[in-house]
Amino acid sequence: MSKEIAMQTTSSGKPFQRHLLSKVLIIVVLVLALLIPLSMIRGLMDERQALREQVIQDVAGSSTGPQQIIGPVLVLPCCEKKQDGSWQRDCTKHLLPEMLTISADAHTEKRNRGIYEALLYSSSLRFKGEFTIDKAEEDTEADVVRDWGEAYVAIGV
Repeated sequence: MSKEIAMQTTSSGKPFQRHLLSKVLIIVVLVLALLIPLSMIRGLMDERQALREQVIQDVAGSSTGPQQIIGPVLVLPCCEKKQDGSWQRDCTKHLLPEMLTISADAHTEKRNRGIYEALLYSSSLRFKGEFTIDKAEEDTEADVVRDWGEAYVAIGV
């Protein structure tokens, strides 16, 4: 056995180099052959990720989308008249609540499309507030009379 090893190292090394070269060549061919299915899998992953994003957008589009609540504001329509009758103008006063309590119940709902799943968020809100009407009369001039219309609460969505 030691004579064999000695022969391989003492000879010109051509059979040993050919054997090593063939092994390296086989490894390179195998690596290149494995890159093909790897790129196919990567393409499939990219396609499925794009489909997942599309499903999320479709589910979001089927609902109302994000919303922002503004208010509540008490709207007091009025008509101002000068006591001598020289002029008359329409005016509207907007009052914010002195105290406001908002309670919310948030819910999530799973929606499925094919193998994909998207979460849909919803909530129900309850408002409780107190308005001080006296502030509407604060800027009234002495010789001006206000006729108040029907008040209503406005909430912007």
